[in-house]
Amino acid sequence: LQQIVHNVLVVAGKPVGSNSVVQDGHVIEVDVGHWGRLDSSAPWADFRDAVGSLQSHPTIISFKPDAVLVVDWSALPAWQKLRKMRGWEGIPMIYLNYRVFTRTETDEGLTLVKGLEQAAMAEARETVVLSRSDAQYLRDNVAPPQLSSYTPHVILCALRGDMRSLALPDDVQ
Repeated sequence: LQQIVHNVLVVAGKPVGSNSVVQDGHVIEVDVGHWGRLDSSAPWADFRDAVGSLQSHPTIISFKPDAVLVVDWSALPAWQKLRKMRGWEGIPMIYLNYRVFTRTETDEGLTLVKGLEQAAMAEARETVVLSRSDAQYLRDNVAPPQLSSYTPHVILCALRGDMRSLALPDDVQ
């Protein structure tokens, strides 16, 4: 997005004590307790709580977002805290569901993850997924009742430049 002249700010978690890998003023890293898995044991609460330390961060204070991209369920609580803290209540949120964690979570973790995936869909202006299968699964198994007929947008992930030359399926724009 920065390459096409958008002002972008990324807030990301990193394990406590690890070295910063980012040398860019457009990224703010906050410490989280541990790293490894993005299931119900992930440091999503640490991330949410660490965002609270950004209240007086000069980049956060000066940043004026037109929209917010929330990546996966684990970022929703951090966004909710940041939105309330900065008074960004009217900013549209786009939920980028890069993987449907409800498919693989079990037991008590399923309640947490499904609840946050569902809440992200409910709060989002749009939900974006990387496959038609994920779009269908979210619609059929995760979407809150008010979105029961809503199908998330599919954006196929082109990881390599040569993928740009391939024709897209008819049902993908």
